[in-house]
Formats: sequence, structure tokens, C-alpha cells
Amino acid sequence: MKLEVRKTRQTLPRHFLFGAGAFEDALSLLPGKGHRIGVVVGRSWARRSGVLDRVVHTLEQDGRKAVVVEGVPPNPPREVVMEGAARFREEGVDYVVAIGGGSVMDAAKAMALMAVNEGDVWDYVYRGPAYEIPPVKGALPVMAVSTLAASGSEFDGASVITHPTEKVKMPLSMDVLVPETAVIDPELHTSVPAYPTALGVVDILCQFLEPYLSAQNHVGLMDQVTRMGLENALRFGELVVQYPQDVELRANLALLASLSVNRWGRLGMKTSFSLHYIEHVLSGFYPEIPHPQGLASLLPAFLKFHAEHVPHLIGAVALVMAGSPTLEALLRTLDHFFARLGVKKTLRELGVREEDLPAMAEVALKYYGWRNGRVPGPVDMDREAVLAILKEAF
Repeated sequence: MKLEVRKTRQTLPRHFLFGAGAFEDALSLLPGKGHRIGVVVGRSWARRSGVLDRVVHTLEQDGRKAVVVEGVPPNPPREVVMEGAARFREEGVDYVVAIGGGSVMDAAKAMALMAVNEGDVWDYVYRGPAYEIPPVKGALPVMAVSTLAASGSEFDGASVITHPTEKVKMPLSMDVLVPETAVIDPELHTSVPAYPTALGVVDILCQFLEPYLSAQNHVGLMDQVTRMGLENALRFGELVVQYPQDVELRANLALLASLSVNRWGRLGMKTSFSLHYIEHVLSGFYPEIPHPQGLASLLPAFLKFHAEHVPHLIGAVALVMAGSPTLEALLRTLDHFFARLGVKKTLRELGVREEDLPAMAEVALKYYGWRNGRVPGPVDMDREAVLAILKEAF
């Protein structure tokens, strides 16, 4: 079978600091990055753990200024991005440091973009190949310090932002958003509680699974990367919840997160993150729902819908994850796995209102229906297909 060649451009961080003690190495680099450093953190962990104080102290000792943007929430809204970017412009920030999980890193990358570009961040979101974003001047360089193995945002050029009034999340996707430096210190990850850790595992699992199921062209070696990712997401996922202080487990899971999302693992494959698209609407309507929890709640229904359309791919995944090439075996494995992780929840249990489901399907088509008016996936999904998945998950 002749391999269809596709030109693939891949950009990775220029520098990658990995391993126990990597955060200390990162601190030693900061004074050389500029006179005013923007520091983006979440609601509590960075301050409570003392990590934020260490960054600020390091910079102040060297005569630099830390411009702190604190309190980035999950599913970061556009207003938070625009406020942070405006502050960076006013303060003359030279460099940005993000310390947190996917939401913090995504918000920081978007702030770095909008600190040097005109308009609103929403103008720059990706809406399919027919949409032209405004000219991009560049972005402030970013150091992304991961504190949770999940989204892999430290390794890619994407940033997912929520528009609260439109009730949807959309990605910015461009090379200038790839962090200059990615930092993974698994010792920082050991303080993450069980539930966020479990959610990170779900994100990793789906980021390997979705591109495989939707790929228009399968490349043998890349398929092996997917199988490795799925096997190890199950393996390390269960172990890390049992042994959260194990630095080696945390390190392996963190590397898996980075690999799950960057395009190197999908070279030669034209893919989509179709389950993510539906979840981006779910947490757009309900921003209090963590993104990976939405994925976990939607995944069984998503697999059931697509099983009749791509049974060979579902069967291949089931064989890797469940040891049997059947949908039933795969669903049983996921049911038990999600129950052990504490993420087995229906949409109803998450507080979703059934009357919102039709509107959610409409929004999914409005923002993600760039392929013939349908949401891209293993098979392209019209409104009724999206609604059927939401109802099944309810």
C-alpha cells in the first residue's frame, strides 16, 4: 500500500528541561530572560506551594520585576486573557512564565500573543481552513512550567480559550505560541491531589485516542506510538493514583502528556480532535466542569456512535486497551478504569440540564462545523449526531 505523503510542519520548544530539579534549573535561567517578566499562575497552588514566591524572589534578587497575573480559572475566558495581555503591555513585559496546568499555560500563551497584536483574542481562534486570522506580528517568548500531566500544553502551539457569551471554547493554533522553553519537574507534580491527577490521565488517553480514530491516513510507526500511549495511559494512570508521591511514575506520565498532544506523534496523519470539539461546547455552557471530566463523561457515548462507522479502528483500540477487539470489551474496560479513577459520571450527575442539549449541538455545528457544515470526526457529525452523543452521555 503506497503511503500518501503529506507535508507536515512541526515546531517544538527550543529548550526542554526535564527531571527532578528541572524547576531549579529554570529559575536560574530567568534573570537572563528580560527585565520585566510576566508570571501567570492559577487560583491557589502556586502561591500555597511557595513556587510563586520562589520565582518572584529570584527575579527581585537580580533586580528584575515580576508582573504577576494570578487566579487564572479552568477553561480560561477571553476576558482574563485580554486583561492579562493589557497589563503586560502597560508594564513592558519582555518574557512570560506560565506555572500550572493546561488552563494556565493556555492563558499565558494567549496573553503573550495579544500583548503584541491588535484586536481581540477571539479574532485569532482557528475556525477551519476557510477562516483567515488577522496578520500576526509574533508573541512574547514563553517558558511553560507544567505542574500537572494532562494537556501537554507546554509542548505545542495551541491555546484553548472560552467565550462565555458564545458558550464555547476554541483553539488558537499557530507556531508562535509554541513555548520557547518547556519545563517538566515531576517533583512539582507529586503534590497534585488524586482527582486532578485522574483528570490529567483522561486528557492524555483521549489525546492519543481521538486522532487515531479520526485519521484519514494511518502511518505504521505512528500507530505504534498511539498503541504505546493508550497502554501506558492505563498503566501509569492506575499506578499514579495509588502512589502519588512516586516521582518516576509522575515523570513517565508527564512525558506521555507531552507526546500525546504534539504533532510529532501524528506525522503524516490528517486528524481531528472531535471529542474535544464536543466537550469544548459542554464546558463552554458549564465552565465549572473540568475539561477532562467532560471528556470522560462523553467518551463512552462517542465510541458507541462511531463503532458502526469505523469498527476496524474501534476494534484495534479495544484489542490494545481491553485485550478483545469488541466494543463491549472496550466499554467495560473504560467503565472500570473511570470508576477506579473517580471520574465515572454522567452529564446529569455533572449538573447539566437536559434542555440545554439541543442548544449545545447547535453551537458545536456553528463553531466546529467547518467540514461541509459538520463536525469533523471518525465520521463527520451533523447536528443530530452530536445531539445523539450528548443524549447518550446524559
